[in-house]
Amino acid sequence: MKIDRKKRNIIISLLVIIVVIVSSVLLLHKSKVDKEAASIKNKTALDTGELKKDDVKKSNPNSTTDNSKTGRVKSGGKEASVANKDITNKGKVQTAKQKQTILLIQQNAKIAAQEKPLTAAQVKDENTKVESSKDGLVVFIKAANFGSTAEIIKDNKKFSSYKYYQFSIGNKKISAIEGISKSKTTLFPVQNAGTEVVVKFLDQNKKVIKELNIKLSVR
Repeated sequence: MKIDRKKRNIIISLLVIIVVIVSSVLLLHKSKVDKEAASIKNKTALDTGELKKDDVKKSNPNSTTDNSKTGRVKSGGKEASVANKDITNKGKVQTAKQKQTILLIQQNAKIAAQEKPLTAAQVKDENTKVESSKDGLVVFIKAANFGSTAEIIKDNKKFSSYKYYQFSIGNKKISAIEGISKSKTTLFPVQNAGTEVVVKFLDQNKKVIKELNIKLSVR
């Protein structure tokens, strides 16, 4: 059976339309598959990034996330170091304040002691020290188990030529003869501060070559 030209053109047109439709359907399906694959890939990448961030945090507990979008991690070590430094500096400041407070207390105590009026006995004692020091010699007295202990503070330049010394009151000797280098001796009987005594200085033959009238002082 022979088909005419008109029918043949119609059949060809229908076949072309069918091919176009099928091709379109295939292209749409492929595009959808590609989109789904891309979506799955992106989700997988994000999940992987989150896991990496968690691993970084676990490996460095001091680190903090600087940008949640980029996943960039910034170490928190410097921040911790700065915080520790601030605490240390604060401690130093407190210590400095405590020291300053102690100094102020000490200064106030000194001022208070200076402003406190001296008793009559203290004034007398201070005057005695001044008078005695004119000759380069001060004698401090304190009680002892036997008699009193006298401590001699002297200017060695003024007394270097003498060899011995001895205490007396008038013609009564109240101490043994001591070498000039010995700074302490015992006075007997007991002597009190303010008492005027005679200190005799002797040469190497124990001959008296100098006498000083000294008032006994207390520290």
